[in-house]
Amino acid sequence: MPPAKYAQRVHRLARVFGLLLSHPEGLSMDQLADATGLTVRELRSDFEVFMNRDVPVSTDIALTQG
Repeated sequence: MPPAKYAQRVHRLARVFGLLLSHPEGLSMDQLADATGLTVRELRSDFEVFMNRDVPVSTDIALTQG
């Protein structure tokens, strides 16, 4: 059975954020799509879900402080 859709999205976003960390000047959506093998539409969808989730910012910060 393939991973759940949300798990696939989390994995994709981790790759995208890793790329963005290594390009502080930023990348266009087309460049991100080329680098990840995703479509711009998939990227936009993943970003939209990420930005509209119901997790408080303080939780995000706590998760990144290992």
